[in-house]
Amino acid sequence: MGRSETVVTKGSERVITVDEAYLRRSIQEPQADVVKGFQPIMPAFGDLSKDEVAALVEYLEGIK
Repeated sequence: MGRSETVVTKGSERVITVDEAYLRRSIQEPQADVVKGFQPIMPAFGDLSKDEVAALVEYLEGIK
């Protein structure tokens, strides 16, 4: 959380700040913003409920 990452979005590089919105989007649409240097292999988890996504984001925010 809070760190900068270079991601590839629709073929273009851009720098983002990892925040709750980025985590939510990455869980639901993992191909949207792929961290530079990584292959887009993460499967989509679009069938998760809002509560399940919120729980995952909360967990990821707690990891240091």
